[in-house]
Amino acid sequence: MDAKMDHSSLIFRAAAWRSASRCGNTTNTANCVQVNLATPGLAGVRDSKSGGDQPVLIFSAGRWSQFVGAVCDSR
Repeated sequence: MDAKMDHSSLIFRAAAWRSASRCGNTTNTANCVQVNLATPGLAGVRDSKSGGDQPVLIFSAGRWSQFVGAVCDSR
């Protein structure tokens, strides 16, 4: 499954959204993305600016893993 927009974030548990540790509780919190890996086989990604009522990018777990690996390899 490639990334797609899903306005129904009901498939992701609300409490499972996480932000990067560098976002912390600073003024930069609004400039972060949040990731939700609680639904088996899927990764949800959303912008932290809009709160919970916003579109969610949905990736297969395999595609998300490839993305994270590529980002880590480019450091």
